[in-house]
Amino acid sequence: MILNKFTNREEMENRLLEQIIQALDREVKSSGNACLLLSGGSTPVNLYKNLSHAELPWDEITVALVDERFVSTNDSNSNEKMIREALCQNHAQNARLIGMVYDEENESLNLEKARKAYEQFVPPPTVCLLGMGTDGHMASLFPGDAASEADLQSGDGNTLISTQAPVHPRKRISLSKKQILSAKHLLLMITGEEKLNLLKQDSRPTLPIDHFVEQAAVCWSI
Repeated sequence: MILNKFTNREEMENRLLEQIIQALDREVKSSGNACLLLSGGSTPVNLYKNLSHAELPWDEITVALVDERFVSTNDSNSNEKMIREALCQNHAQNARLIGMVYDEENESLNLEKARKAYEQFVPPPTVCLLGMGTDGHMASLFPGDAASEADLQSGDGNTLISTQAPVHPRKRISLSKKQILSAKHLLLMITGEEKLNLLKQDSRPTLPIDHFVEQAAVCWSI
């Protein structure tokens, strides 16, 4: 694991912002388009707001989710809602945002529709920004969840899978391990001593995050 330590969150966010902008700009110039996969939660909100001001060719950039809660896209728990409000503004208002919730009444049908929407991510996504929970979960791949564990062990499943979180709202949708690891640039953004200590522990069971740290650029701040 290569760990990049920063003295404060602003310093970390500025470095991540620089990396994301450079990667997206290069990809559009070389390929004509780019794809940015983003995580939910409160940690990256300010980063997304700053990214919305970047002078990038946003009309050639697709933004999509790393994971989602199976709730309405107008629900306060919705990752799509957060990203839409934090990122898809200012210069980034022309970016195409692909969500994961299409049918709130039928989980299996919704998953089918979401998988079709995500078929566009071939070739691989340009940048994938990950976060980490204090229990070692990443995206919506949770320790102790059968669907999560099956995907992490096989690594060759569908693009998206349905999982169960230990907290409300329990129904989740997540990119698979294979899809996440296909990103050209994998970035892990974490804050706080608790998460760092968990990440560095040797004498513990394998956690979902362990399947990704060797491939990711890990950025940490207090």
